[in-house]
Amino acid sequence: MEQQDIMTLVQAGIVQVFSFPQPARVKRSFFEKEKERIQNLANRANNSKDKNVFEIYLALEQLRPGSVRHINEVLRDQVSKKDREIDIITDKCVYEIKSGKAKHKVKQFSAQLEFAKSRNKDYVIYSPGSRKHQVDVLKSKGFNVFTSIDDLVKYERTRKWKI
Repeated sequence: MEQQDIMTLVQAGIVQVFSFPQPARVKRSFFEKEKERIQNLANRANNSKDKNVFEIYLALEQLRPGSVRHINEVLRDQVSKKDREIDIITDKCVYEIKSGKAKHKVKQFSAQLEFAKSRNKDYVIYSPGSRKHQVDVLKSKGFNVFTSIDDLVKYERTRKWKI
């Protein structure tokens, strides 16, 4: 991602740039690291096997710039001692993104929910291909399930975040 691409994201309101009263050498280092972080996350989201990861990443970054910490990461679950592949992790939430239908995934979702709780984070499932019945079953088991980006963004806006 080039500097021009970063400026396009800034102008679109997807990424915010912060300035701090520090020497120019420190600022440049901060911005270089931030640029590298944004580029790395955007590339991971864009190259994801799940086509909706990039859309959710952009929506979350636009809503709360800098809140996305990991995309498509394999992290060790300290509770079950297993590796977990996580689609998106923000400061306060773990997101599971499903392009297809979310049926028969209750066991996986339950394990991911326990992983999120062990890290003091909420757990959200985004599955636009799921039928109403599937969503109702998951919600009855205590999951936060969304089938549209608009509903997910509305939910995120109602949550309290420390800035």
